[in-house]
Amino acid sequence: MRCASSSIPSVSVLWICCITLLALSGASTIEMKLNIEGMNGQLQGGWTLHGANGNCSTSLSTTSVRETGTGCLLQVDDNALFSVTGSNEDKNFQGVNIVGYATDSGAKDLTTFFGKRKDLEMILRTLDMHYEPKKGVCVIGIDTSSDGSNEPNTLVAAVGASAIIDADSSPGFIYAPKPTIGQNIEEGGSSFITFPNVDVGSTEIHVSPPPGMTCDLGPAGTSTGETVKVDVFADTVSVVSMICH
Repeated sequence: MRCASSSIPSVSVLWICCITLLALSGASTIEMKLNIEGMNGQLQGGWTLHGANGNCSTSLSTTSVRETGTGCLLQVDDNALFSVTGSNEDKNFQGVNIVGYATDSGAKDLTTFFGKRKDLEMILRTLDMHYEPKKGVCVIGIDTSSDGSNEPNTLVAAVGASAIIDADSSPGFIYAPKPTIGQNIEEGGSSFITFPNVDVGSTEIHVSPPPGMTCDLGPAGTSTGETVKVDVFADTVSVVSMICH
C-alpha cells in the first residue's frame, strides 16, 4: 500500500500500520518477517503479533519488531489466505488485523502505515464524523506495480479503482490529497480507502479495478480475485492490500 506525496498532512496517515513481509519458502508454509513503521519511517516497538502458526513480539524499548537482527518471524500457509492480528503495549494504538495472500513464488513484501487512535479521531472530526471504539475500521489499499514485480517500491495508486464493503459503517473516505468522503482512488491521492465504524463480525470487501485490469490480494497479487471476506474487531484496523494488473 503506497501513501500519497508529502502534501498529505502527516496526521492523516500516522494511524495506519506499516508492515513489511519478507517470506522464505517452506514445504507448506512461508516464513514472513514483519516490520511495523510510522509515517516518519521509524520502526515501531511494543507490538505482539499473532499468526495461525505462532507469535512474535518486541518491547517498547526497541525501535522495531526485528529480534536479534533476524526479524519478527511468523509462519503462514503457502498459497492461502492469512490473517495476522496484533496489539501494542501502548494502549493509545488500536489493534491491527492484516489480511493477505502469500505464495512461495510471488512477491513477499507489503508496506503500509500505522498511527494512534487520536489521529483517526482527528481525521473523522474534519469529516463531521466521530470514532466509535466498539466498532472496527477497514482500510483497503489498491495499487498497481510499475514493473509487475509487486515489490513495495514499484507500487503506485490504482487510479480509477474503487472499493465497497457489505457491512454497515460510516461513509468511506480517501486522501485526495486531504481527507475527503469517497470510495474511488483519485489522481494525486493515496492508494487507500478507509471505512470507519464498521459493524463487528465479518464483512465482504469488493474491489472494482481500473478499466481493463483485474485485482488480487497482496502481497502475492494472484489467485484470490477481487472479493475477500475479512473479520472485523472492535477498536481494530483491518488492513487489506489489493494489487491490480
